[in-house]
Amino acid sequence: MAQQEPVRTEHPSSWSSSAPEGYLGFVLVSAGQAIGREFDRRLGEIGLRQTEFSTLFFLAHAPGIAQAELARRVYVSPQAMAKVLPDLERRGLVERSSAGPGLAIETRLTEAGITALERARPIVHAANSPAGLGLTEEESGELLRLLGRIEARASAPSMQREPDS
Repeated sequence: MAQQEPVRTEHPSSWSSSAPEGYLGFVLVSAGQAIGREFDRRLGEIGLRQTEFSTLFFLAHAPGIAQAELARRVYVSPQAMAKVLPDLERRGLVERSSAGPGLAIETRLTEAGITALERARPIVHAANSPAGLGLTEEESGELLRLLGRIEARASAPSMQREPDS
């Protein structure tokens, strides 16, 4: 019978901090999740989920967008989007039509979808208000600039490689 190694209780010396709050990526993800939960709660009051709102939003700005591109913009898998769109169609928020066999299905907002987006507008504005996030206008602008850089860097193919030492 193999002898088990004792469980280590100290953090590895290669880690600069034992508290997750010391890691920027962890804090960004945690903040995003907290804001997302509140956004979902508020959108739920008008019968939408965040993914549904985002889908309607991008369809409003790019009618007929391909389903795969829509999934990328909403940050869900194509399989998840394949479930969202039929649900929105059943609820009368989008309409989908095919130009023929083998051709892409085109998805567009209906009047009810446009109305749902309008109902979401005050929730979206409140969720993005600098004051609502505890920031000044200047801090909000700086944070947007910095987060844009982080997002661009995280989306770059080079992020798939190991970080430079």
